Amino acid sequence: VEATFAWLDAQYDEIDTGLTLIGEDFEFERVPEYSGSVGVSKEFSLNSLGTLVLRGDASYRDDTFNDAFNTPALETDAYTLVDARVRWISAGEAFSVTLSGINLTDEEYLATGVYGTAFQVFEGVYDRGRQWLLEAQWEF
Repeated sequence: VEATFAWLDAQYDEIDTGLTLIGEDFEFERVPEYSGSVGVSKEFSLNSLGTLVLRGDASYRDDTFNDAFNTPALETDAYTLVDARVRWISAGEAFSVTLSGINLTDEEYLATGVYGTAFQVFEGVYDRGRQWLLEAQWEF
């Protein structure tokens, strides 16, 4: 079992508002106040058939702004992601197959964004959503 927790109280100590549109009370770009994760893995012996490894992870990220101006249209709400993995390893450890699921709850969130000040344009990129991966490895 693994776990992390982070609390970051990032703030500007002083800023020259005559030179920028950023205010002293603005939040830092892409910096969550709270974040954390928990992961659990368990290994099972299958005797002559090899080993089976199960793993589950959950991570949390507090709301953030994707630009220094704290533009509301580019704010990412807090979200939680859940991932899982099943891995089979052959008895000689020369071969393995892994099935992974990423963002199993299909959480939709703004991954990044840009505010184009020249034309007042907002551009955002959302996360891919739920993903499945199948991986095979052969060591020789």
